[in-house]
Amino acid sequence: MVKDSMNKTLSLLCLSFFLTACGSGSGSGGSDSGSFRLDITGVEKYAVHVSWSAQKEEQGYAIYVNNNRQGGTELTHTTVGGLKPGQRVCIYVRAIEPDPIIGFVGLGSQSKTDCTTTLENRPPLPPSGFIVTQPEEGSILVNWDVPDDDSWIYSYLVYRDDILVGTVYSPQYTDTDTVVGIRNCYQVQAVDNDGASSPRSASTCETEIDTTPPTVPGLPDVNAQAGNGHQVELAWTESVDRFGTTGYRVFRDQIQIADIASPGYFDDQTIVNTEYCYTIVAYDAAGNESVSSESTCILAGWRRLLVEEGLGYSGGEMAVDIHGRVHFAFDSTRYIPEDLYYDNKLRYVVLHVDDSWNASVISDGPGNLAGPAITSDAFGVQHLVYGPSYQNDESGAWSSPVSMSSVDFTGIHDVVVDDQGFAHIIYRSAYGSFDNMSSLVYASNRSGQWEFEVIGQDTNFTMEAAIAIGINDRVHVAYYNDESKVLHHAMRDSGTWTVEPILENVDLVGRIDAAVDSNGSMHVVSYDATDSNLLYAVNDTGSWSVETIHDSGDVGYESAIAIDSNGVVHVLYSDNTNLHVEGNYDSMLRYATRQNNTWTNQIRGTITWPSISYSIRDGVRQYKTSPIGLQVDAVGYIHIMYENNNHLVYSTNRPKL
Repeated sequence: MVKDSMNKTLSLLCLSFFLTACGSGSGSGGSDSGSFRLDITGVEKYAVHVSWSAQKEEQGYAIYVNNNRQGGTELTHTTVGGLKPGQRVCIYVRAIEPDPIIGFVGLGSQSKTDCTTTLENRPPLPPSGFIVTQPEEGSILVNWDVPDDDSWIYSYLVYRDDILVGTVYSPQYTDTDTVVGIRNCYQVQAVDNDGASSPRSASTCETEIDTTPPTVPGLPDVNAQAGNGHQVELAWTESVDRFGTTGYRVFRDQIQIADIASPGYFDDQTIVNTEYCYTIVAYDAAGNESVSSESTCILAGWRRLLVEEGLGYSGGEMAVDIHGRVHFAFDSTRYIPEDLYYDNKLRYVVLHVDDSWNASVISDGPGNLAGPAITSDAFGVQHLVYGPSYQNDESGAWSSPVSMSSVDFTGIHDVVVDDQGFAHIIYRSAYGSFDNMSSLVYASNRSGQWEFEVIGQDTNFTMEAAIAIGINDRVHVAYYNDESKVLHHAMRDSGTWTVEPILENVDLVGRIDAAVDSNGSMHVVSYDATDSNLLYAVNDTGSWSVETIHDSGDVGYESAIAIDSNGVVHVLYSDNTNLHVEGNYDSMLRYATRQNNTWTNQIRGTITWPSISYSIRDGVRQYKTSPIGLQVDAVGYIHIMYENNNHLVYSTNRPKL
C-alpha cells in the first residue's frame, strides 16, 4: 500500500513536470487517424477553442499546434491563444498515461487532428440602433447599440454634419454645441483595439427645440393720460430669454388686449373712473410663455407723478392755488450715508401745471417742525404753519418765520384762510398759558396780531382735528374727545363758539378731515375703530346724520375730504384688506364720491395700484399706501397726495398739458 501511494504521488509530480518540460520535441501526431475525437469549437482573431473526448486512466493531455507542443491540461477542453488573425492552425492532443513498470508518465493515444484558420482582421461593423433625445435645453443626447460582431471596440468617433465633434468610449454622446432651430445630423464610427475603423453609420438627425420660457415680466407700472382719450400707459421691466424674447401679451382684467414686441403699451379703450387691472405675459420664438406678471390696477383718467423718494415722512399737507399749481409742505427725515446721520427738514414742493416741479427746504432745524400745514388763499398766496411758526410767500418768496406764541405746541393740526387772506389755525397745546391739559387751541391773525382761544373744555384731546371756512368766514372745527368718546362740531360766528356733538359713544382713531360746502353745511369723515369702517357725517338738513361710506374689511383709517363747486363730495381713504394681490399686509387707495345723497365708486375706486416700492413681510410683498391730501381745483380736477413706502406720490385726473 505504501509503495502504491508513493508511485501515484510520483506519477502526479512527473505529470506536472511533463506538461511543462518533459518531451518538448514534436510528437508523431498530425494525422487525422487518431484514436479519439477532437473538435475545434470556436474561432477568433487571436485564439481558437477546442474540446475532445476523455480517455481512461489518463493523467492529462499534451496539446500540439501545428505539431509543436503548446503545453497541456488535465481538462478535456482548452483555448489556444497567441495566434494571429488569418493564421492556419491544426490542433491535436495526446493522452498522458502512467508507465506500468516504473510508475512514470508517458505519451499515450493521440486524438484526431482538426484544422482551421483564425478570423481575418476585419474592421468592426458600423453602429446602429440610434436614439436621439433632448434631455434639456442646449443639448442633444445620441445613443446607439454596440456593433453586433466579434470586434473589441476601443472608442467611437462622432460626426455632426460631416465634422468630427467628439471621441467617446461608451455608446453615447452629449452635444452641447447646438443652436435652436438648426437641424443636426450625426454619424458614428467604431474603432477596435487594433485601430481599425468601421464605416460611418447611417445619418441620424435632430433639431433642438427651445423649451425654456422667458422670465416673468416686471410688475407693470401704470399711469393714466387723463383727458387725452383717457389712455392708460403701461411700462414694465423686460423679460430675459436665452434666445431673446419675441413679444408680450397684455391682459386687462384677464382678457388679452394686445400682442406687442417690446415693453410699453397705451390702452386707449378705457372709460373714465373705471378701474382696470393689467398683467403681462412674455413669450419667445418657440412659443414658450412666461408666468404672468403680478397685477397692477388703476382708475382710468388718473395719472401719477413721483414727488420725492427715500424720505421718512412724518407729516404734511397739500394745497392747490388759483393757478392750478400744487403746493406741498412736509416734515421729513433723510439718511445721509456719508455723514452717518438722519437730517430733519421742513421740505416744500411746488408742482406746476406742466408737471415740472421745484423742491426746496424751508427749515433744516433744529427746532419744532411738528405738524406742518399749508393752504392757498384767493389771491394765490401760500400760508404755512409749523411748530409755533408762521410764514407766507406774499412777496414772492417765503417771509421770515414769525413765532405765533410761546404756548407749547405739541402739533399743528390744520390751517385755512378766509376771503380776506387771514389765517385760521387749530393745534393741540399740552402746557403753557392755558390751564387745561391737552387743549384744542384756535389761533388767528385777523386782528393784525396772533390771538388764541380754547375750543370747548375738553382736557384729553389726543386726536387730530380739522378746520374749514364757510359762509361769511364762519370757522368750523371737527374734533374728537378720546375721554368722552364724542365727535364734536365747533362753529365760531361773530366771536362766539358754539359746540355740539356729531356722534357719541364712538371709538374714533386716525385722521379727521372736514369741508364746508357752498350752502354752509359741514361734512366730516373719520374712522370707526370698533367696526373698522369709514364714517361720514353731514348737517345739511339742520341736524347731523351719519353714514357708512365703506364697511368691507378694514377701511378708512386715514382719509381726506373735499367738495367741488357742484356740491359733489370727494373722499380719499385707505383700504388695508381688500387687495389685488396675495398678502394681508398691503394697503391701497380708494376713492368715493357723493352726489344727490348717493355714494359711487366706493368699492372699485382705486386711484392707482402703487408699484413704486415695496417691502417683504413673512415672504409676502407688502405695500403701504397712506393718503395725505385731497383737493379740488377751480376747474373741478382732483389732486391727490399720498405716501407709498417713503415715496411721496401725486395723482390727478387733470389732463397732461
